[in-house]
Order: sequence, then structure tokens, then C-alpha cells
Amino acid sequence: MTPLSPQIILRNEASSKRITEHGPGRLYKQMENQQLLAEFEQLKTLEGSALHTFKRGEIIIRQGEPVNFIYYLTDGTCYRSAITEQGEEYFYWIRSSVNVIDSLLGVFSLYGYGYSGSSITAKSDCICYRIPGDIFLQFADTSPVLLRSLLERCLRQYGDLDKMFHSYKEHKAGEQVAHVLLDGCGYGEKGSTLPATYSYDFISQKTALHRVTVARVLRYFKEHEIIRRDGRKIVILNQEELERIADGKQVKYYLPR
Repeated sequence: MTPLSPQIILRNEASSKRITEHGPGRLYKQMENQQLLAEFEQLKTLEGSALHTFKRGEIIIRQGEPVNFIYYLTDGTCYRSAITEQGEEYFYWIRSSVNVIDSLLGVFSLYGYGYSGSSITAKSDCICYRIPGDIFLQFADTSPVLLRSLLERCLRQYGDLDKMFHSYKEHKAGEQVAHVLLDGCGYGEKGSTLPATYSYDFISQKTALHRVTVARVLRYFKEHEIIRRDGRKIVILNQEELERIADGKQVKYYLPR
């Protein structure tokens, strides 16, 4: 799956940083990497920034409420969901503190209408820096690397949602499940392990597919050595083929629709 724009995935541990280049030179990207990490460190010291702890199950950002603060997730895992007017709950993503760009919670709502269209809930105990929205906006205005990284993330999310929408309309179960798995591993390298929260039930809720259909698709992926099971977790073995399936290029396999 070719990203819509240069992809930057940053990890808190310097030894595990991965740089994917699509144009700019490697040295430039390394410098940009370091600058972005430094800017994230500055977020902790902004005026009004305070450390908060959320227990598992607590809501960090509530659907329908104004976003007066953003949260910089430094430890733990959270998920985003929304309740429809009919009372149905939809899951969008799971995020952890490992990926720096993804660790900013509520930032797109802040730049949007100022209200959250969904809730972000602690999947595990979470530690966050709560930063006043107006202070963050002032800081971001002077941080072009941060803004560029947020734009790249926004475009990638838009592209993923667009493909997921078309897959859903065409009832392509294999493509939908592949999109969810790729989003869960953050498009990481071979051998990426998804969080244990990526269960049959979670994938079923996220794709609006029946649990039996999800199990059938995952069995196909396992039989063709695209994924494997490591206890309760899913490990990506062949990301290239998974991306081909997500893009609708189901050449080798018959996948349930």
C-alpha cells in the first residue's frame, strides 16, 4: 500500500526508530526525526501542561464535548470509538505511546470544529500530559516539523478511511480485515506484533463484519503465511502481501466477500 505522502513513524526509543523515505534525503529525515522528538519533549513543559493518569476504562476525551485540552500519551494504550444515534458503537483505532505521532490525542478535533465526534478511552492504565488547546496551537504555529507530521498522519488516516469505506460498500471482507491489521501494526516492518486487544470481536466491531467471517479471513491469512498467532497476539509475517490484499489486488487467494 503506497502512502499518500512521506511516511514518518517515530518511536520513543532511539534504537527502534524507523525512517521510510519517499523523496527527501536520509540525512534530512534523520534531522527532522530528531527535531520532532525534541519538540515533543517541549510539549511536557508548555504552560499549563500537567501529568494525568487514567485507569483502564476511564474516558480521556468524551464524545460530544468541547476539546479544550489535548493529551500527549506517554505510557499505555487507548482506543477511539463512537456511539451512533441508534445506540450502536463503532471502533476506529487503538493507539499506544510507542508511536510518537499517534500519541497526540484530540489534536484533529482541536483543529476541526472544536468538539469531539468520538470518545477516546483508556484500554490500559495510561499516563498523559494534558495540554491546554490554545497553548498547543500557539506552539504548533512555530513548529513546522510537527505540523507537517500531523498533516502526513491526517492524510494517511483519510486514505485508510477512504479505502475502508469503498471496501465496506463492496463487501470485501478480506480487504477490510487487511486494513485493520495494517493500521494496528502502524505499517511496521516484517514481524510486527499487534496488541492483544486485536481480537476477533474487536476486528468484527471495527469492520462491521460477523465474527465468523473475521475468523475465516484470518484463517486464510494464517494458512498462506501472511500472519501467525503468538498466543493471543497476531504477528504480521508478509506485510507486502497484506498490503496487496488491502489494495484489492487479491491475485493469489480466494477471500470471502
